[in-house]
Amino acid sequence: MIPMQQLQPQLSQNYELLADRILGQGYRPFAEHNQSTSAAMWYKFSALSEEHALSEALASGVPEDSYILEVGSFIGNSAIEWARAAQNHGRNTTIVCVDTWLGDVGMWHDKGKWLGPRGIDGEPRLFEQFLANVHASGFSHRILPVRMSSVNGLKYLAQLASADRIHRPHVIYLDAAHEYPETGFEIRSAWDLLPAGGFLVGDDYDFMWPAVQQAVNEFASTATDVEPPASYMYSYRHFKRISKELFGAVLLRPSLAEAQPLPLLLKGRQWILRKADLGVPTVRRGEMSQTDPLGHRGRIPSNTSSIVQPRPAFKCCLNGWVDHQWACNATKTAPCYTRCNHAAGLLQQNTCRMGMGAKAPRECRWPYACWFY
Repeated sequence: MIPMQQLQPQLSQNYELLADRILGQGYRPFAEHNQSTSAAMWYKFSALSEEHALSEALASGVPEDSYILEVGSFIGNSAIEWARAAQNHGRNTTIVCVDTWLGDVGMWHDKGKWLGPRGIDGEPRLFEQFLANVHASGFSHRILPVRMSSVNGLKYLAQLASADRIHRPHVIYLDAAHEYPETGFEIRSAWDLLPAGGFLVGDDYDFMWPAVQQAVNEFASTATDVEPPASYMYSYRHFKRISKELFGAVLLRPSLAEAQPLPLLLKGRQWILRKADLGVPTVRRGEMSQTDPLGHRGRIPSNTSSIVQPRPAFKCCLNGWVDHQWACNATKTAPCYTRCNHAAGLLQQNTCRMGMGAKAPRECRWPYACWFY
């Protein structure tokens, strides 16, 4: 149980503005919180909460007039982690949380605790659990929930930003659908909202969630405005402490003799993309970062071979593997995961679900998960 904190600090000017512009004049989600649901973090695991260094590195770089946008908030673990990270760096950053709080495919498959306390018609009460947990954490003055679906919420905020009604978020954290191609739609909508120099970060880039990996890889391999990691992982000063913990992924293609590095960073299960400013030159080896869009200076070490790309942790195919694990087991050949299938149209893959609420997908012959390098 989380001890309830009755007194909540005063709302910041930025929180008030975002609430008025997003929800409507005068609406404040926690203003009359009645505590009808007891605070309880019955889902204690949060991948972001285990990556304190990453959340703090990103939260510490948010400009005062910007905010963090979280898409997919469940019962509040990661939203509270973002708020704590900002507070640890003396920042009064607002965390905007977009979610329906109605559960995803895996939650409905397993039901039970995953849908939280249920209403008389069987509807999930995850939103009530979220409100109770956030209120109990003492961060209700920093966290602003918006009950919308992910793509609709992202497009709505993009419209407000385009009309200069709100600023664009410096960080967008994506932890929503986990389905394919839905995750790809979310990534593209989030990217449209993100400003140059901003970060798109997400959870569950691992072989248990091939749909997430597939969507991230398709976007990272085709978008033209993703900043190469070597341009900022050393020069962006907030990443200085975690640069040795950042890894990458490479993309294999049947037509290529060598693997192609993907322009993303990985820390644990978290994936990171930074939006490039196409009018600003990227930093080269040994050069000072005079033109970083956010004004952060630093030097890329010129005495290390690792600056070209981060060390790869995964190797990936966009179209599945010829020699995936089950094919290897059937033919008794080794090694596995060395050859890709020939190209097929993007957003037309048949990915397998391996995460929460799924059984071993043996019926899916070509799993699209990346594999350990």
